[in-house]
Parts: sequence; structure tokens; C-alpha cells
Amino acid sequence: MRLWDFALDYYRRDGVAAACLALQDQGDVDVNVLIHAIWRAAIRGEAIAQGDVADADASVAAWRQSIVLPLRALRRRLKTGPPPAPGEVTEKLRGRIKAAELDAEHIELDTLEAMTPERSSSADASDARQSTRTAVLHVLEHFAPGRSASLSHAVEALVEAI
Repeated sequence: MRLWDFALDYYRRDGVAAACLALQDQGDVDVNVLIHAIWRAAIRGEAIAQGDVADADASVAAWRQSIVLPLRALRRRLKTGPPPAPGEVTEKLRGRIKAAELDAEHIELDTLEAMTPERSSSADASDARQSTRTAVLHVLEHFAPGRSASLSHAVEALVEAI
């Protein structure tokens, strides 16, 4: 399964969107790097090491900083102002910015998939859950060192969704 297809399917699962947003907003986690690590662990059956997360982050950090985060900040800013936002007249613009943000995240996920070594194994359900937990904890340690305990509810939601 391609990373983009997995990301769309996984993000729609119960509890995943809320968990990803919690990790993003409270732990400064790049959700695309997170989903990439989960995809490698749960779908491809790979054991994710801390170095894998660092490599993934390094491959997309400049894109995230220069493109994804400014689009996200602009989209979020239009929810509250400045006038004439929020309103009907600015909602169309906000929608176009949201679409551009999604396109930028798609490019980020494609970049992450392209840097991933070829592999075609599958993990069984019990191994997939443990591998996912380990991968998520490595992502948290990379982006939010020392905060895994306060975000454990999000970690468990992501594992349960596998």
C-alpha cells in the first residue's frame, strides 16, 4: 500500500485525527513523519529506529518549515481574523489555502516514501501494534523529548487504530 493511500485511510479511523492533532499541537510533531513511521512499522513490518525518524525528518524539514507550516498558519489565522475574516467572503480563500496545504502535505508524504528503502514484508496484527507503539514513541522522542507520558492518550489511540 502506498504511503498516501495509507495516510488517507488511517487518518479517517476513529481517534486518529484527534490524536495526530494533539501530537502536532502539544508536541510539535510533524504528522507526516509520524504517519510515515507508522506506515513503515504497521504496513511494511519494519522495526523503526530513532535514526529512521531523524532521517525522515531531515528529508522534509525544509519543506515543512518553508511551505507546510506557513500555509497552516495562514489557514488557521483566517478562522479568527483579521477583518474581514472570518466570514463568507474569506471562507473561500481559506478553503483554497486548505487545499494547497493538503497538496503540500501530499508532496511531503511522497518525498518520505521516495526516501524509504524498498521492502515488501507484512507484520501480523500483534507485531504491528507493538511496532507501531515503538515507532510512535521514537517520533515523540525526536520531536518532543520527555513529553511521551503527557501524550500517552494520543499514542494509545494511534496504536488502537492499527
